[in-house]
Parts: sequence; C-alpha cells; structure tokens
Amino acid sequence: MTSWKQLQITSSTKADSTGAITGVLHEEFAGCYATDDTLADGLFSAGEAVGERLWRLPLSDSQDYLVDSDAADVSNFSALGFLGVAGGSPTAGAKFLQRFVPGARWAHLDIAGTAWATRRTTLSGEGATGFGVRLLDSRVSSLESSH
Repeated sequence: MTSWKQLQITSSTKADSTGAITGVLHEEFAGCYATDDTLADGLFSAGEAVGERLWRLPLSDSQDYLVDSDAADVSNFSALGFLGVAGGSPTAGAKFLQRFVPGARWAHLDIAGTAWATRRTTLSGEGATGFGVRLLDSRVSSLESSH
C-alpha cells in the first residue's frame, strides 16, 4: 500500500487551468508539467498503457516571472505577453500551482483539450471523457504493486 509520505512527495494535479493548451495539443494529448523526470516517466507509461497520452512541456525556473507580482506573493493572471496583453497561459497555470508545493516532486496534467471530446474516440463518445482517471488509477496501481 502507498504510504501518506509517498503521496506527499509524488503528488499530481489534474485540471484545465486556462484552456489555452487546446491550441497546441488539441484533443489528442494532455499537457504534462513535472518537476521530476521519474515522476513524469511513470505518468507517461501509465498514460500509454491506458490510451491517455501526455506531452511534456517545460517547467523551468526561468518561467517564474509568469506568476511574479509586485503587489502579492503570487499572481494568477500571468505576465504581459504578445503585444503587451496578459492572459491565461498553460505554463503560468502550472507555475501558479507549483508555488504551493515548493521542493516537492510534483506533476500537473493540463486536460483542457482532452476533457471533452468533439467526436467519438476509442476511449469515449462525444462529450465528457473522464480523461486522466484511467491514467492516475494505472499509476497508483503500479506504485502499490511495486511495494
């Protein structure tokens, strides 16, 4: 059985933070931001095993400016970007969440494009897909069987 300490160290979140990821990954892949290669590899393997594919995106200290704020501890609006316009960014969403788990092995799955299918797929019909449930279940099961 997985211990509470293991769950604290290897936590994962799953959300459709901004919806902007759909412009890049569409409905075929969820974005994966991870602070640890082993954690990311385990999630990728679980996703491949159940048909819920991930695409890893960069999560670097050089991107901290996306959530830095002069007025608060952290900003949830992202930095000014193209043409001076600020708005939601998948990376800013991941960096925002990362501020609350400093030093932890951590992954965030951005499921905005995969949470809702516009057509029938091998995993679901049109509509809500439940994306990530099979993936996380597979990953937790593999952790439990390895202990």
